[in-house]
Amino acid sequence: MANVKLGSQAGWKFNYAENLDSDRQLTPGDSGKLFFADKSSAVLVNLPQLSDVEAGWSCKIIVDVDGSSDISVVGYGQPLTGGSAGDANKVCIATYTRDGASSTYDADADGFTIEAAGTIGDSVTITTNGSLWFAEGFASAAAGMTAIAS
Repeated sequence: MANVKLGSQAGWKFNYAENLDSDRQLTPGDSGKLFFADKSSAVLVNLPQLSDVEAGWSCKIIVDVDGSSDISVVGYGQPLTGGSAGDANKVCIATYTRDGASSTYDADADGFTIEAAGTIGDSVTITTNGSLWFAEGFASAAAGMTAIAS
């Protein structure tokens, strides 16, 4: 079942934890949500348009079902591979690995991919200051998360 609400908490202002197992256009109302990602099939997530959200909009994605597919998150209006439309080059991503052996940084990406090589527990926190997206990813290995740069 796609994007099923898993639970709620009064303090979340009616935001829910949801399954992320199909393509999704996030909205301003998704701020504060926790998404559990299923890597059984490829998923494309588009962030909200920056002009529609306020500073502080945020969400978190955690891989909870392992699989052999990618979860790709791109700026508003971007295709899977990035490009020059929509909110191009507006994602600043830093990734870290559990063993501390490597980290990556891209200040002007179109998005990022939680790769098929990633594992359960890999996660990314996404927030905005109103003009840029900031993503901080934690992966089991360096190949678990990569920037999408066109």
